[in-house]
Amino acid sequence: MPNYVVLCKEEVLVTVECGTQDAQEEFQALTEQGFHISSQVIAADSTKEALYFYENDPQLYAIDPSSNVVVDSVIAALVSLGVQAI
Repeated sequence: MPNYVVLCKEEVLVTVECGTQDAQEEFQALTEQGFHISSQVIAADSTKEALYFYENDPQLYAIDPSSNVVVDSVIAALVSLGVQAI
């Protein structure tokens, strides 16, 4: 199952799939446009499902963007191309 991170800019939410070849470039482009990481890593079947989980239970998935340790760990997961054991 893919993992996603939700980024936010004002009222606009965008998801980026973790571990893809384009994840780092997408993340950089979005942060340059003023988006910030707004969620923990969310396991979901699609971007639509990840947004659904985030919007329906923000206390479970939302993070405080000022928490550098949490944000750094989400960024690491976002750009990681590691292989997960099944």
